[in-house]
Amino acid sequence: MFDALPITWQVGDITIRPATLDDLPHLAHISQAHDIYVRGSTTYDEAEAQEEFTEPDFVIEDSARLAFAPDGTCVGIAVVYDNVVQVRPYIWGFVRPEWRGKGLGTALINWEIARAKQNIDRVPPDAKVTLLGWAVSHDESGKQLLGDHGFTSNRHGYTMQIDFTPGQRPTAPVWPEGVEFRSMADGVSLETVVRAFSEAFRDHRGHIERSFEEQLKHWEHWLANDSNLDPKYMWVAYQHGEVAGFCITTTEAGDSPDNAYVAELGTLRPFRNQGLAAAMLNHTFNIYYDLGKKAVNLGVDGSSLTGAVRLYESVGMIIKERRYNYELVVRDGIELTNQG
Repeated sequence: MFDALPITWQVGDITIRPATLDDLPHLAHISQAHDIYVRGSTTYDEAEAQEEFTEPDFVIEDSARLAFAPDGTCVGIAVVYDNVVQVRPYIWGFVRPEWRGKGLGTALINWEIARAKQNIDRVPPDAKVTLLGWAVSHDESGKQLLGDHGFTSNRHGYTMQIDFTPGQRPTAPVWPEGVEFRSMADGVSLETVVRAFSEAFRDHRGHIERSFEEQLKHWEHWLANDSNLDPKYMWVAYQHGEVAGFCITTTEAGDSPDNAYVAELGTLRPFRNQGLAAAMLNHTFNIYYDLGKKAVNLGVDGSSLTGAVRLYESVGMIIKERRYNYELVVRDGIELTNQG
């Protein structure tokens, strides 16, 4: 573990240094290598790297490190995301498989832990601070690395997917009485979407109260920078004139341009248990079937507090990928996020 947070250092003949926005090609290439290792394919590109690493309040030079082999090849990455939920910062790292076993993963995760501990001075003094990470089920070395550094796993997450059969339309949506489903292309404002999201996700694991203005700037950044986010496929459900739910999708998933992705789905409390979420999903499936997509997928907490896994199974989605969620408590105290 580091006594002081390093800027640039060596692990054998590998150089680790801060990332900058000039490194977008390296960031894209190492992220592509990660996706291929995890899923076998990728759609990640420099535009997505630009979106990710210019998020509001994210300072890339402070929060990301890249590792380079002597020939200049980027062989590893470490990132700490603490620009949204500071009491539960999230880490992500990857070392190319052919460069594992050289101590690089240990060096990067030790830097992430030390970097994340800087949060302690930025949150209430009695707040619990927990570092989050994850590894897919087949990444044995990744799981071992997290475990060896004190992380424990008692939860899991899934990528779920519905595959379309050519010539066989998905199930038609059955809307609750009085529901109108409108997109942002039909005049729904981004402010309406963000307020609905904030209200619905109060019941989800990890929720923490944030100002509307803070949330809005993150959504504005996403909408302005993600070419796969189209207002035509960002919907809000109104029931008898009141906002009841929302479904935000992207036209490509991370593993294939042939798949679409449900990025956010939610129903507000007074409108639950009527079949609205299932109707929104079935509407989405039909839209993307007509657009020629082969599948739609999404990510979900395997122990969702709102029963999301059962919902997705009920509309025909199956588990495609399993991943383990890891936590490391770096300071005990009062839990400020919703953990159920």
